[in-house]
Amino acid sequence: MPNNSVKIEYGGGTNASNAPPIDYLINVFKPIIKRFGVDFEIDIERRGFYPQGNGIAHLIVPSIQNVKSIELVDRGQIETIHITSYSSGAVPISVAERMTKSCIYLIQKTFGENINIVQENIFFDRNQAWGTGTGINLYAITSTGCYLGGGCLGEKGVSAEKIGHRGAQSLINNIFSGGCVDEYLQDQLIIFMALAQGRSVIRSGSLTEHTRTAIHISETCAGAQFNVEECEDGTFLISCEGIGYENPHIN
Repeated sequence: MPNNSVKIEYGGGTNASNAPPIDYLINVFKPIIKRFGVDFEIDIERRGFYPQGNGIAHLIVPSIQNVKSIELVDRGQIETIHITSYSSGAVPISVAERMTKSCIYLIQKTFGENINIVQENIFFDRNQAWGTGTGINLYAITSTGCYLGGGCLGEKGVSAEKIGHRGAQSLINNIFSGGCVDEYLQDQLIIFMALAQGRSVIRSGSLTEHTRTAIHISETCAGAQFNVEECEDGTFLISCEGIGYENPHIN
């Protein structure tokens, strides 16, 4: 990364409830945000699981002059589905393996046995993670370069098979929404669309309240103008004429 990068150390939960895990930022958010001309690196020093937290991650973001506009309207076909199940502490690797097996069963039942699946089961030792935790992360890559995510965090008293099933179902729901972005990514792109130079368009499934709120805040604070159009197939086209913000600290 260049010398004018911003470097931040974060502490807390890397894989927690009610929020996309840090793996989502790396596997789904990052490749799409790079289309805006924005890049970053995340070094996970130690994972932290709900409810203990205590994870440590280092974020490096290089400064840029401006944000590019993007167009994500053609979802294409699902080419590959990546599955990573993990465990740590008192949860053995066999739990991760059972989650993966259950997840694959539902994915193949839904899309057929010929769907291309890349799987990995990981056990994080005490140097890699704080405390006990488990979960499953998934993302799909399409023929047009779209990324859709899903997953589920392990819960005490809930079987590995059910967690794997929930993780698979969350990805399946996002795929069946027909959008080029999933339910978690759509609101995260709004601020970049507002700041970009030129007109950006993305196709999403049903708009979440987070997305509606992000649009309202971006229009109010940045002065950008958004338009949301519902299509016949049930998807939504979110378009924005960005304000073309320029970084005043870069000549």
